[in-house]
Amino acid sequence: MWYSGPALPLGECRRSPRHQAERGIKQVKPKMSNRKQPSGAQNRKRKAEQAKVIPKQEDCKVDVAQTSVGEKADGIEPAAVSDIGISDVNYGDPATWPDTCNNVLRQLLVQHGPQHISSYNFPKDSKNRRFSPIHYKRRLSNGEEVCRDWVLAVQNLAFRGTNESLYSPNNGFFLKLVEFLALFDPVMNKHLRRIKNKETMVHYLGKRIQNELIKLLASAIKEKILAEVKLAKYFSIILDCTPDISHIEQLTMILRYVDIKKEPEVSQHQVCIKESFLGFVPLKETTGAFMTETLVDELQNVGLQIDNLRGQGYDNGSNMKGKHNGVQQRVLDMNPRAFFVLVSIMKDLTIKPLSETRWESWIDALKPLRYHLADIYDALLEIYEDTNLKGSSGSSTRVEAKEFADAVSKYEFVVSLVTWYNILFEVNITSKHLQDKDADLNSATKQLEATKSYFLSCRCDDGFQKVLVDSTEVAQDLEIEPQFEKKQSRKRRKKRLFDYEEHEESLEDPSHTFKVEFYYSVLDMAIQSVEERFHQLHSYKAIFGFLYDIHGIKNAPNADILHDCQNLEKSLTHNGHHDIDARDLCSELKAVSRRLTKPMFPQAALCFIFEQKLQDSVPNVVIALRMLLTLPVSVASGERSFSKLKLI
Repeated sequence: MWYSGPALPLGECRRSPRHQAERGIKQVKPKMSNRKQPSGAQNRKRKAEQAKVIPKQEDCKVDVAQTSVGEKADGIEPAAVSDIGISDVNYGDPATWPDTCNNVLRQLLVQHGPQHISSYNFPKDSKNRRFSPIHYKRRLSNGEEVCRDWVLAVQNLAFRGTNESLYSPNNGFFLKLVEFLALFDPVMNKHLRRIKNKETMVHYLGKRIQNELIKLLASAIKEKILAEVKLAKYFSIILDCTPDISHIEQLTMILRYVDIKKEPEVSQHQVCIKESFLGFVPLKETTGAFMTETLVDELQNVGLQIDNLRGQGYDNGSNMKGKHNGVQQRVLDMNPRAFFVLVSIMKDLTIKPLSETRWESWIDALKPLRYHLADIYDALLEIYEDTNLKGSSGSSTRVEAKEFADAVSKYEFVVSLVTWYNILFEVNITSKHLQDKDADLNSATKQLEATKSYFLSCRCDDGFQKVLVDSTEVAQDLEIEPQFEKKQSRKRRKKRLFDYEEHEESLEDPSHTFKVEFYYSVLDMAIQSVEERFHQLHSYKAIFGFLYDIHGIKNAPNADILHDCQNLEKSLTHNGHHDIDARDLCSELKAVSRRLTKPMFPQAALCFIFEQKLQDSVPNVVIALRMLLTLPVSVASGERSFSKLKLI
């Protein structure tokens, strides 16, 4: 089992004589026994019996003999492992660990983690419950199984709970972990017993200690993220806001950057696009000026230069995307190379006018109405006819059920439902695509173009007729007439100023009126919302688009390639400083294209350059690809961080 007692000096372990003397444990000298030592057959038999109880895992062993000289095993030098004095370490069996535990062995034990014991009859607790090996893996809805990582940070679990007492429900995973360790560690068990009996008030398990541990962990993780960002140099910022439980506006900050690492095991480079959460920042004001000032201050506090900012990703708020006083414009005034990408997906249009929920999320709410409207109508009628509902609340419920039933049984509602569902279904596909971490400008532009083409194809008489056909099927299930009701309204006469003016004829056909006033109106708002994002992404694709087909550059005219490189150099120039040289970039792209055997995306092309050790020969290509991959196309990471706001 894992030792969770006081920290031991370097080179000491629990069983060392020095440690036992400091803890007051009486040392007993080994006595000479007249019994014979067990034979080799007896040793092998005992080991076989132990193997039946606790089988060894193959992945819990590191064979030092197989590690070649100069290579590292899990980031540890082989020589350091050899100094332990063993060639085959069983990390899952503490009984086989050496008496001298140095820092190298401790690091190996932490890296490999505890052993998964499968064939063992675990003991029951006081509530007649026991641990089961089935908890090592989690079964997904499709039947697949994935291993569980028994780490709080990996599982995004709360460190603290709502209760701060030991052996109490909902006291947090930290205290539960301490209670679990006390079951196997006598020192921890004695410490918890003294706390429970109020023999000591100094227990180091209170909320202040837990908060301090959380801050230390957060500081270590933050330092690691910032080290990667500074090594990458260029980065993008993703900002989004949401109020917390105390109605204080919280600004989430996400850094997007390209992390290039070399895998020591396979001697290959891995190019990763990371979006790392930096933290929540409370805002006193939500104006563009104050948010810009907060952003600049936070970047300075963590040691990041705003001159290296190459991308901005915000939501659809006017204080963010404003062309004059928004955050994006104020940042562009300081650094014109910080390209702004409007990455929210059509947030302007909502089903309910006052709803703050993004409208593509309502697709799941509309799906039952779209395909089970008749069942919902029957359920509403059953509520209305239920005589057991008495009193003021019962009568109110019956009246509301009748009103809802009358509303959903109208043909206008059915056509509106089908129209909304078709639009939201298409938007949901685009939203899911743009929320992917691997989405880039090229794929995002193509997806938005496909969505725009679909909306344009629907905005015609044929598209409206298809909606009416689907609506008629739903109307037949409801047993209602598929006809629009003709509204009785008083005709307003407009005074003619001149005799040659014609009389304006009002729309008498209710179907035509619905098509013009509702169907076309909704589609026009959706098309406008898509076009705004499409044109912006298309403008950036015009700058970086030629980097998506480096393989085809070898067949392109030299003048066209040089023109694209000069356009990119102009976009990446500020105050006389430019990130790339156009002519050198043109020559380097031709050299790389001759070496590519097949078309590759920018991320794969960048990985190919590092694998072939060409990064020093084509530095301008490396810089251009890193900037392209840094540009954000979604604020999904910022929105995901809101789900953990309560935990923080």
